[in-house]
Amino acid sequence: HINISIINWFWILGVLSLALFIQLTIAGIGIRDGTLIGLLVWMGNTKEEALALSFSILGFKIILAIYGGIIDLIRKWLFIE
Repeated sequence: HINISIINWFWILGVLSLALFIQLTIAGIGIRDGTLIGLLVWMGNTKEEALALSFSILGFKIILAIYGGIIDLIRKWLFIE
């Protein structure tokens, strides 16, 4: 239910990427949440929707990290390097 144009998503993700360069927390938890909540509420969405999106992004990154870890372990077990 987050209604934002694709052009706005581009600059929001750019600002989010810049904010995540500040490495104060593990995996950007807190910084990503605060940035997305602030920007998406400013664009007219609710805090709950913004927080749900932030958790979805974190979950997606965790899934990709697990997938990459499994691929790396398989490569090491098969001695492919």
